[in-house]
Amino acid sequence: MKDKCIILSRVSTLIQDLVQQTEAVRKQAMADGYENIVVIEDKESAVKLDEESRLGLTRLKNMIQSDPTIKCVYAYELSRIGRRPEVNYNIRNFLQVHRVQLIILSPYMKVFDDDFNIIETSNVMFGLFNVLSENEGFIRKARFKRGKLAKQQQGKYIGGGILLGYKLDEDKSFIVDKEASEGIRMAFDMYVRQRKTLTSIGRELITLGYLHRKSLHGVSAFVYDMLSNEAYKGGVSRGNIYPPIVDESTFNAAGKLLEEHRKCLKTSSYYNHLCKGLLREKKCGYVLTAHGKKNFY
Repeated sequence: MKDKCIILSRVSTLIQDLVQQTEAVRKQAMADGYENIVVIEDKESAVKLDEESRLGLTRLKNMIQSDPTIKCVYAYELSRIGRRPEVNYNIRNFLQVHRVQLIILSPYMKVFDDDFNIIETSNVMFGLFNVLSENEGFIRKARFKRGKLAKQQQGKYIGGGILLGYKLDEDKSFIVDKEASEGIRMAFDMYVRQRKTLTSIGRELITLGYLHRKSLHGVSAFVYDMLSNEAYKGGVSRGNIYPPIVDESTFNAAGKLLEEHRKCLKTSSYYNHLCKGLLREKKCGYVLTAHGKKNFY
């Protein structure tokens, strides 16, 4: 049976293309005499995921453990295996134990000699490029954070769901949705000035088409979150900075009422059904339960 080799290709995002990387390594493998080539293409971050979480590396190990005809693993760069030194050293040790050669294309590095001892010059290069690869990963993460912060400060979208009442313009900046924002202002007005309950506010927003829900299940919690979300007075929600829809005095008034309502729920006799579970109907023996709204059994 002819010997096999594995090409391990990886990019950190789904947008990046694996084709060019894979074909360059394939040419080297064919030049080395391999005809039976298995390609493992992995689109995962080598910085965020540890070795056990990388699907490509897991598949690589499983194939080598189950197929003794695999004699070599190729990668375009050392960073294509991983950007963390501990991951790369673990993979190198795993390949050495299983007597599988490791060849890196750029810069060219054949890791083991014919007796599967680590070649001295390759050992130096392996360590050096591990440090460079890890450092490059840190630089990319720092650059990404700076870019994300700059977008946030400019009021641009940086990811996640968009709050009700807003939309994005062509520049990916948040602007107030005139139609949907009317529902937000209406909710604050009904709660602060008309003193309506959270459920009744939700019901009215559904009726008027501002909320698209088939039932009132969970609508009270949704309205509570809406009235307490600082983004609506001009603030941050899940990393995104939003322009104001309601003025600060209205938002603060709503917050004060929400806090009073929360305290009342804790101290009122609303939930003090002392005989719950103890009373039984005489004829049938059913346990009597408390009515959730009117405090009777």
